[in-house]
Amino acid sequence: MANLFGCSGGNSSQSETPLASPCVPPSASGSHPTNNLTSPRGGHTATLLPDGTVLVAGGYGTAGGLASAELYDPGANTWTAITSPMTSVRSRHTATLLPNGKVLVAGGYGTAGALASAELYDPATAQWTATGSLSETRIDYTATLLPNGKVLVAGGFGSVGALAFTETVIPSSEIQATLIWNPVSDPSVQEYKVYYGTAPKTYQQVIDVGLSMTYVFSNLQRGTTYYFSVTAYNRAGESCASNEVSKTVP
Repeated sequence: MANLFGCSGGNSSQSETPLASPCVPPSASGSHPTNNLTSPRGGHTATLLPDGTVLVAGGYGTAGGLASAELYDPGANTWTAITSPMTSVRSRHTATLLPNGKVLVAGGYGTAGALASAELYDPATAQWTATGSLSETRIDYTATLLPNGKVLVAGGFGSVGALAFTETVIPSSEIQATLIWNPVSDPSVQEYKVYYGTAPKTYQQVIDVGLSMTYVFSNLQRGTTYYFSVTAYNRAGESCASNEVSKTVP
């Protein structure tokens, strides 16, 4: 019998002699130990940044979901916790390096279930900023940067189970509008939906925002007027739309 990994010892087809010593495979070529993360975590993301450091974000630790992030410096072989926390606890999300050097983190699993929200990490300031959301809550999906700068989001699991539909995300242009509404007094309300578009009473987009009573819109185009409306829904169905409001982006 040929020796595995070039080790001696072991049973042969001609002898029942027991092993004289254990056969230990050699270490993988080029594999070298590094220092530990600052926090135990799984279900996180790891993104190589333009300066050569690695951003590790979110995941779940020994006490539950994490909103923390840290940076690995391969030159110094050190991990450094980022002081600014993420805007949301999240795991099983995606992280996409954008052409401007920022990192788009979206979806995943939060403290109350699957998420549609997204946020941006800016390496220049080491800060996290909330940005526009996906059109559906998603976990375990893929996000791919396209040549035109948009991000293709595909598959995963959402509120109705496994997802087949895809969407493209336009990373924030820093032109934003914040929509705030009053809560519905009915305690049976489960979630709100926000509708918006570029013509009155004609909405091209709908976003499920959970029980939040505010939403920040990103990726708005200068010189365009946007129209917004909100509905609430429960097990019985969806309410009538709120009064429409509009905003023209300067």
